[in-house]
Amino acid sequence: MKLVVRGDSLEKSMSRYLIEQIAWKANITALLRCEVKAAHGPAHLEAIDIVDRGQGTVTRHECGGLFVFIGADADTGWLPPEVVRDKNATC
Repeated sequence: MKLVVRGDSLEKSMSRYLIEQIAWKANITALLRCEVKAAHGPAHLEAIDIVDRGQGTVTRHECGGLFVFIGADADTGWLPPEVVRDKNATC
């Protein structure tokens, strides 16, 4: 599992106990200074491209699902209807 983080550390936006739990999980890799650049798949998500802003490189990763956490008050009204959203969301 990849945790894609735009910032240069987890400490700036995440509590210490969560950082420690992530560190103990062998199947979680935090990719710092990175962003999802593109999503690929004809009928469902199959892969994502991740840009490493520090290195200036783009790598493709197989991916069957993507969770985007963009803050406490998400503004998702701009998303197309094909993107599944929480039906209880008020945005």
